[in-house]
Amino acid sequence: NRPCAYGVLQPGDDLSEGVLFVRVGDINDGHIDTTGLKVIAPAIAGAYPRTKLAGGEVLITLVGAIGRTAVVPASLAGANVARAVGVLPLADPIDPHWVEIWFRNPRKIVEMTAKSHEVARKTLNLEDVRYATVAIPPFVEQHQIVGEVESRFSITDETEAQINANLQRAERLRQSVLASAFSPLPARSAMEFQV
Repeated sequence: NRPCAYGVLQPGDDLSEGVLFVRVGDINDGHIDTTGLKVIAPAIAGAYPRTKLAGGEVLITLVGAIGRTAVVPASLAGANVARAVGVLPLADPIDPHWVEIWFRNPRKIVEMTAKSHEVARKTLNLEDVRYATVAIPPFVEQHQIVGEVESRFSITDETEAQINANLQRAERLRQSVLASAFSPLPARSAMEFQV
C-alpha cells in the first residue's frame, strides 16, 4: 500500500538530534554507510511520510551517481531520504536483497543510466524505475541466489583487503629503500680509502 517515492526536497541544517537522513553519498556497494548520516528536523521529515523508512525497502540513487542501491536495515527505521534517492517498498513475497542485486547488475545500471537525462547533473525519473522490469523467481530461489551472491562478494572483499594491505606494504618498502638510498653516507677516514 506504499508507492515508490522521492525523498525530502529541502532538508535544512544538520542537527545534533532529530531524524536520520540518507543521501546519495551514503549509498554504495549495496550498503548504507551510517557513520556520517545527516540529521534533520522531525517537522521537515514528517512532511514526507511516503519516504519514512521502516526497514526492508530498496533505495536507489536518482541524481548524479545513477543506480546505486541498498536495502534499508531495520536499524534505520524512522529515517528519511534525500530527494535524489528513490524509495522502493516491496511486497512480502519478494526478498528486497534480490531486487537490490537485480538493480546493481551492471546491465541494469547501464539501462537506468541510458534513461536518465542531464540538466545540471544526470537525473533518473522515478517513473523509469517504477516501470523497470525485475525478474521474480520463486522466493526460495531468490534467497538461494542472494546467498550465493553475498558469498562471492565476501570472497572478493577479502581479496580486495589483501591486495590493499599488500599495496600498503609495498609502498612502505619502497619508501624505506628510497630513504636508505638517499641517506648520507657516514664519514670515512683517509685510511679507509687506501688500497
